[in-house]
Amino acid sequence: MFCCSKKAKNKRKATTQAQDLVAQAGAAAAVAAEKIRPVATQLAAQGKDLAHQGKEWAAPRVEHAAERIRPVAAEAAARAAEVKDKTVNEYLPKAKRVARAAAQAARETDGDIKTRAHAIQESAARALAEPKPKKRRLRKLTGTLALIGGTVGAAYLLWKRSQPVEDPWAEAYWEDVTEETAAEPAPEDEDGSEAGRHRA
Repeated sequence: MFCCSKKAKNKRKATTQAQDLVAQAGAAAAVAAEKIRPVATQLAAQGKDLAHQGKEWAAPRVEHAAERIRPVAAEAAARAAEVKDKTVNEYLPKAKRVARAAAQAARETDGDIKTRAHAIQESAARALAEPKPKKRRLRKLTGTLALIGGTVGAAYLLWKRSQPVEDPWAEAYWEDVTEETAAEPAPEDEDGSEAGRHRA
């Protein structure tokens, strides 16, 4: 019985000591917190000021760097578009032409590997050569003739419109005819009609 009570006493003693240590640590922490609070407040204010100064210092530099980068980026985009166009319009068609020529040469050529490789190389070189531009003489001739014909037609139209226009009904030439016919009787034709009458 004695040994159990000693253990219980030691346990109570250890618990009490632990509680005392916790209380002392809490008090020390409270004292340390009171001492640290003004320092922490001051450091927070300094950090805020430094952050504001950093922002003021970095903003113009970042803006200046962005201004310097914009033309470079625009030029890079223009060159990328140019490279894309050149690739799509020049390189890919050439590559297709070379591949077709090489495949056709490989199918058509008989013999050992060296002979076939030489034939493929020659056909690829021919396919890579720039095709001669067509002269298109017929298009030039047709365009020239159309231009000349249009000019001549327009000149004729203007000339024709500038000529005086005679109105056949402007003069009263029939009045002379009616006066003469009234003076002389009109001869009759075989069918019995008069030649001087107007048919309406």
